[in-house]
Amino acid sequence: MSSKADALADQFTQANDELIAAIEGLSPDKMLTMCDGEGRTVAALARHVADGHAYLIDTFVGMANGQPGPDMNKAALNAYNAQTGEQHAAADKDETIQILKQHGASAAERVRGLSDDQLTRSGKLLSDGPSMPVEQWIEHVLIGHPRSHLASIRAALGQTA
Repeated sequence: MSSKADALADQFTQANDELIAAIEGLSPDKMLTMCDGEGRTVAALARHVADGHAYLIDTFVGMANGQPGPDMNKAALNAYNAQTGEQHAAADKDETIQILKQHGASAAERVRGLSDDQLTRSGKLLSDGPSMPVEQWIEHVLIGHPRSHLASIRAALGQTA
C-alpha cells in the first residue's frame, strides 16, 4: 500500500463528507437555489459531483494503468455539463446523497489501491488539456471537484466555510 495514496484517499473522503454534510442539512427549496457562476442549482451541482466521482476515478485508475485518457475535449465536457445541469436541476436530495456516499466510498477505495509508481504515471483528462501525473489529477480534480463546488453552493446560500 502507498502512504501517498492513503493520504489522498483520506483527503478525498474528507472533501466528499463535507459536501454530504452540507447537502444533508438543506431544505427542498434551498436545493433549488441557483449557484451564480455555475449556471446550475445546488441540487444539480451536488448530483454533478456525485456522478463525477465514478467517471473521474475510472479515468485516473486507467491513467495509472497506462491507458489513454478519454476522447473528450473541453467543449464536449461543457455541453455535457450543461445538459446534465438541466436534467438534474431538481435532483432528489436523498438519492444524490446516496450516490455521493456510494461513489465516494468506491473512489476512495480505488485511490488507496494505487501504488507510488501508478501515482507518477501521466495522462490527460481532456484531449485538448494538459497532461499531469495521476497524483496531481487526484489532488486537483477528484479532491478539488467537491471542494470547489461546495464553495459555490455555500456562496449561493450565503454561508461561510
